[in-house]
Amino acid sequence: MERLDIATLWREVALLTPGPLLRASGNLHDREHSFDRLPQPGFVGRSYAKGGFLILGLNPAAGGDGTSPDDLRQYKLLKFLAEATDANVMGAFEELMTHLGRFMPRWNIIKNNGINAILNAHQLSIDEVAYLNVCKWRTKSSNLSVGVKAESWCETKEQIELLQPGRILVLGKGLWDWYSRYGEIRPMDAYIPRTRGDRALAPEAVPIIERLKREPLLPIIAA
Repeated sequence: MERLDIATLWREVALLTPGPLLRASGNLHDREHSFDRLPQPGFVGRSYAKGGFLILGLNPAAGGDGTSPDDLRQYKLLKFLAEATDANVMGAFEELMTHLGRFMPRWNIIKNNGINAILNAHQLSIDEVAYLNVCKWRTKSSNLSVGVKAESWCETKEQIELLQPGRILVLGKGLWDWYSRYGEIRPMDAYIPRTRGDRALAPEAVPIIERLKREPLLPIIAA
């Protein structure tokens, strides 16, 4: 797994356009600033390695107007990556990853679902993990059809195959049910239930988080 290969694939994802089913669903945001039309490939920490820990979400956050300073910086870097040449794709990719690594731990989906606590329990930093969404675009709600999820799954599956994670943590029971049917679950994969808007920790998530904090987070990967 070469980081240049990851950067190149991320550039391919950054050039995607919303699929016909997503466009027809009426769920795609169409706000005046138009940034919702930018696909978000995901995050891979600089210290992530084969057999690592991958977090799988449904789609980029739908909350707010998507124009916080961190959001605006991310959009600029996404455009840089999409427009990067072979000569500067690594620089554009790493700049985006550095920015994401700085503000991802503050996302509700991370901080309010026990992710930071799990990583801290295993003395892992965000720089050692990867984060992907099945759907790459901001949407009005998380109620995405099977077809809409499938439109992006081809690229997401390719990303997962390239990253070769040892364990995938799926965020949300609904996404887990879908992933159980269409993904390739491995014995150590798990999920964390979510609340609407990730404003608080779901009570049923507590024992799962405590278990993940105690047990080995990653399998032993043969060289």
